[in-house]
Amino acid sequence: MQTAPTPSSRAPGIRPPLAPDDSRPGDGRASGSEAIRTDTVLAGSLDALVRAVRAQSPGLSAIARRVASLWREHAGVEVTIEPAALLVGGRVALAANDQEGRWILPTFMSGLRALRAEPRINDDDVLRLADELGRLEPTVESLTAFQDWLWADGAEGFVVDLQPSFVEVMEAVTAMDQGPSSTTGILAVRGDGAYALDGEALAMPAADLDAAAARPELGLPLDFYARGVAERRFAIDDEECARLQAACDDAAAWIGAETLAVLRRPALAQGMPPARLARRIIALASEGVSPQLLSELSQVSQRDDPYATQLFTALEAQRLDEVLGHHLMLDNPETLIAARDFLTSTTPVLARGVLPALIRKAQEQPAALAVLGEVLSVPQAEELLEEIGLAELGADAHVTVARAMTRGGTGTGELSTMLTLIPPRSAAAILADMPRTLLAHMRPIIDMLLASSDQTARESMATTLLELADRPAFELLGSKLLESRGAGWRRGLVRRILRRLVASGHGHLNLALARDPKAPAEVRIMALDSLSSHPALLPRAVRWRLAELVDPPEVRLRLRELRRRLRAQR
Repeated sequence: MQTAPTPSSRAPGIRPPLAPDDSRPGDGRASGSEAIRTDTVLAGSLDALVRAVRAQSPGLSAIARRVASLWREHAGVEVTIEPAALLVGGRVALAANDQEGRWILPTFMSGLRALRAEPRINDDDVLRLADELGRLEPTVESLTAFQDWLWADGAEGFVVDLQPSFVEVMEAVTAMDQGPSSTTGILAVRGDGAYALDGEALAMPAADLDAAAARPELGLPLDFYARGVAERRFAIDDEECARLQAACDDAAAWIGAETLAVLRRPALAQGMPPARLARRIIALASEGVSPQLLSELSQVSQRDDPYATQLFTALEAQRLDEVLGHHLMLDNPETLIAARDFLTSTTPVLARGVLPALIRKAQEQPAALAVLGEVLSVPQAEELLEEIGLAELGADAHVTVARAMTRGGTGTGELSTMLTLIPPRSAAAILADMPRTLLAHMRPIIDMLLASSDQTARESMATTLLELADRPAFELLGSKLLESRGAGWRRGLVRRILRRLVASGHGHLNLALARDPKAPAEVRIMALDSLSSHPALLPRAVRWRLAELVDPPEVRLRLRELRRRLRAQR
């Protein structure tokens, strides 16, 4: 059994991660004889390991093993990082001071806001995180490197919540004299990148100034405005003032605006690596997916240059599709149109986050159904449907997709292909809902469903064909019944099919089934009964044959009864 190291064997200031601190006054912690609170255990154990790493204390592996065990026991409990404290469940679990938690502030500055352990966390995971936290300093280089490490999934075993770092915020809100470099990134917007814009772009502000100069307000005397100020005619209320102040102080809004500017102007991207821009886009989309963001991504996806290729590779690696799926709200026409353009231009991997959301919206909104139809009319529609796993979305989604494809003018070939991607039961329901004029072009998929091992799908398709006043449909249905010899079909449905075949002039199929020695006796008898009122086919059906000697007794009995009835009619 492992024991805690003695004070002489530890570096100064390093507490064993399991030992409660009874000396801190006023913190309300349990005494050493009481159970340690969960929040204290998690925060204190991580801090102890970080300090041990910084002090290069012996026995790091043993400490990491104990810390990993603790965090595994409390997997899923979220630890929130504040500027000067760690919080668990909204309560302060560890406050930073000269001895403990000195790494908390730079961690907050890096953009890390919360972390929780996964059940599979191991010793190496916690030691790796502690090593990174131990080396973290409040410098541009250190904060940027740590955030890059987090974005690259370095914190294995932990689920982390990331926000823009202090470095990114300051780049977005502070005008600096430096030119763009690997550490200034977005400063390209205010640096050399601005001078790389074309002449038309630089002329836009001049046009705006010309329009402003023509405003009648600029022709009024200054005394008019002076009197207005004195009379408080231009004053705004406190609520409006607070909104303006909040907008000016909203660093995230500035970052979002500059991210869109970099997407819009390729020249501005020279100062920002694709991977870093991808992280900006992920963070921006996590706050809400705007039509502008989707539109800019659609435009970039159509560019054929290395930067755009690297950007979309990074976006796929950082799972933009999942972010879009969680945060995209298709609640207005502008967003619907932007989603359509995005889906028809982006990669299938990124489309799998947006397309399911559009399908769900199309189930309740006609405008979304029309947009979905446009999306599914593009050549890559089949690839998109395969990428999102259409078969797993449910029967309602399958019907919605089919309706959208039908209304969008999709060819029957593409529609048939879509039906092969979903379970037979859903495909049969879709065909039952389909306009009858299209069914004539769906012969391959109908053949497949009538031969399906799914009895519900097979019988649903058969019922749909029975309701049609279409002789070719009846012939197809009779041929499939003859091929299967009625095996696996409900007897009531078989009887309906046989009657409809005789009425539509396809009684020869009934005759073949009645004479088939491999068909079940019950099915053969039903086929014979269906011909009992057919003057031409009944004599052929009851004509004696040598094979009758080996027929089942009930079939021979039915044949004799029909012969007597036929003789009586003569």
